[in-house]
Amino acid sequence: DLQRKAIGFELDEGNYLRAMKWLEETK
Repeated sequence: DLQRKAIGFELDEGNYLRAMKWLEETK
């Protein structure tokens, strides 16, 4: 299902950005 894949991609991107921000804050 394309829509479900698009939603999953957005969630993955959000998690990635959140992880990058967390890593920056914990240096």
